[in-house]
Amino acid sequence: MSEMNRAVAHPQQDGQDRPGPTTRLSVNIGEATAQVLQKHKARGISITETVRRACAVYDLIESEAAKGSKIQIVDRDGTTRELLLIP
Repeated sequence: MSEMNRAVAHPQQDGQDRPGPTTRLSVNIGEATAQVLQKHKARGISITETVRRACAVYDLIESEAAKGSKIQIVDRDGTTRELLLIP
């Protein structure tokens, strides 16, 4: 079995990036994005936490891509697909 290295986004569990004041945001989102947020909320994950996690994952993907890393998804059947970022 081959060794696998994993890069993991580790957002804080308290909803803050670091101790101190928070920033309140007001954003306009489409219906599809609102449905995704509601889906996670129904699973017990707050909208704030969902957005925070999404930002952490996006930051990880963007920083790895900037280093020239390939971002891949491996399906259960072993099929590998590469995630391409549009600048």
